[in-house]
Amino acid sequence: MPAILSIFRYGTVLSSALRAAGFLNLTAVCVLLFHLLVKNKQRQVQFILTDEFIVYRSSLGVKKLRLADIQSVSLIRFPAYCGVMRVESGQDAITIPLLLQNIGDLAARMEKACSQIAGVCSVPQATWRSIHLISAIAEDASRRASAVFKPMLFTSLAMLPSALFIGAVYWDMSIIPLLLWSMAGLVVPLCFYATADIFIRFRRAKECYDHAPRYGSIDEKRVYAWSGIAFFLLYLIAGIVYKALVL
Repeated sequence: MPAILSIFRYGTVLSSALRAAGFLNLTAVCVLLFHLLVKNKQRQVQFILTDEFIVYRSSLGVKKLRLADIQSVSLIRFPAYCGVMRVESGQDAITIPLLLQNIGDLAARMEKACSQIAGVCSVPQATWRSIHLISAIAEDASRRASAVFKPMLFTSLAMLPSALFIGAVYWDMSIIPLLLWSMAGLVVPLCFYATADIFIRFRRAKECYDHAPRYGSIDEKRVYAWSGIAFFLLYLIAGIVYKALVL
């Protein structure tokens, strides 16, 4: 792409365009490899609850906790209604991220199993309620992520040629500033999705704190639309400021 832009703008391939092309290709390959590595690691992680044990299995090995030895169950909260459930025995512990597939079912089974164990039957009901709330919000967020992945990908790909066209034709940017500004446009859809997701998480938590989530009670498309418009306008304003600084 930088080489094509160089020919389009200057009628020849600049050495800086070739260096930029090499950097972009290397970055794309590294991002792809990192993505594949993370996905592969995620597939190898399993949490299994049996009648006697809770088992954590990963590429690093297997860890078991006997249910009868569990002494405490706690919730570690993170911002935007995320968190992990920490299950501890006398000598070991297992940390369960509350964002796994079917995590709500595992949390419910854990509560039922722990209610029969003397060491942890005194876990406050508020803790279990928070664990179930965060699990439900995480499963809801997973549903949304699967639904918007393709539209967000296509939007990111559409942002690149649009930014290149505006920067080259209307703002007359030179090739390197043009490439930097256009590549920044690739993350705009991710930013507006993350912002919309956080807003929906807080609204969902407010609605379903005392009952099960009601899918459809929030107009998610409207939230995504307003978030997208806001970030697109911010991106254009940032581009105007960037143009004034580099030209």
